[in-house]
Amino acid sequence: MRSGSWVPVVRFGEFALDARRRSLSMWCDGSELRLRPKSFDLLCHLIEHRGRVVSKDELVAALWPGVIVTDDSVFQCVRDVRAVLRDEARQIVRTISRRGYLFAADVIAVDDVGDGACSQPDAGLRIAVLPFEPAAADGDGTAARVIAVLVQLIDARSGAIRRASEHLAGSSTTGRDALKAV
Repeated sequence: MRSGSWVPVVRFGEFALDARRRSLSMWCDGSELRLRPKSFDLLCHLIEHRGRVVSKDELVAALWPGVIVTDDSVFQCVRDVRAVLRDEARQIVRTISRRGYLFAADVIAVDDVGDGACSQPDAGLRIAVLPFEPAAADGDGTAARVIAVLVQLIDARSGAIRRASEHLAGSSTTGRDALKAV
């Protein structure tokens, strides 16, 4: 059932999954996250088959072999996974209409979840976009567009984005002083 690319201990975003120990935890502090057994199995299956759409029929066959279940069983497991991963925006587990589900987060194989020591290079990342000098003809429109693009590119859970331009617009604050403020 496991493909050759399956690694039982992986990290994605701020989470660590150890399939051998059947545990899901926060990567940095090691705090355990609770999932029902079938929901955990669904998450493992989606990670194992990341990068491709997994149909509901495939999930039913993998998680409930020989058992008749409704689509609601799959939906409840997906809902559980999204809730524990705080994936309200459905960016980690995406629904592909009329086809199934796609695990979309980047996955990194790790030797062991270990003690949860945080080695995330982007932990505590902060980005401030200040108004440009001289101000564009449309006021602060350029900075607002840059902020909008950054918000789309950077997952809000892995880095804090502060809209410093909203707080500092029109002030004479230097970039260095603004950096200290955020």
